[in-house]
Parts: sequence; C-alpha cells; structure tokens
Amino acid sequence: MRKYLGLVLCIAFLALGAVVSIKDKDKTSKDITLKFELQKTTWNGDDIYIWGKVKNKGSKTYDAVTVTFTAYKGSKFIGRENWRIEPSTLKKSQIGYIDKKYVKCEKRKPTRIEYKVMGTVVK
Repeated sequence: MRKYLGLVLCIAFLALGAVVSIKDKDKTSKDITLKFELQKTTWNGDDIYIWGKVKNKGSKTYDAVTVTFTAYKGSKFIGRENWRIEPSTLKKSQIGYIDKKYVKCEKRKPTRIEYKVMGTVVK
C-alpha cells in the first residue's frame, strides 16, 4: 500500500507545476531581427506558463516589443496570449525577458506552442 500511495503522490506532483516539453515554432516575420528563445514551460493542470528571452540581433532599436503565444493540442487551437517583454524597448544586442507568463488552456495540455515576436522600429 505504501508504494502505491507514494506513486500517486509522485504522479500528482509531476502533473502540477511540472516542467513540460513542448514543440515550439517561430512565426516571427523574417524582416524582424528580434529572436525569441524559449527557456522553460510548466503546466499546472489548467494553463501553460512560459519563460524566455528576446534578443535584438540587428542594428535597429525596437519599442513596444511583444510576444504572442498560441497553444495547440495536436492541430486544435486551445489558447492565445500576447505579452510585453521587460524591458519593452530593445537596442542593438539587448535582451528582454518573458517571466512566468501564461496561456489559458482550459485544462487541455498543449503539445505545441507557436510564438511571434513583434515590435515597432524607433526612428
């Protein structure tokens, strides 16, 4: 009985707040030099939480930099959220961060996250 109870507790712990491996796909326009790097995702049984960073690999400064995350389970859309990075203005070679932002998934664990980085060029 003890082994069974321990196994159930272990499975429950892994299911709630556990780091999950999800396929990711970059949908950012090719003419934007902002590149997002997914660092970690966790699943709490309801929603997916995301950590990552955006690096400006070009010479232009971008303002109001945001990342849109779209979650899918197989080919089915399950949620989309748009988040501003911190700091939201990136000069050449600067990095901005997404820390513990979520996509509402209504208790459907995603298998794929697509992301798109957007920003306005500062003149």
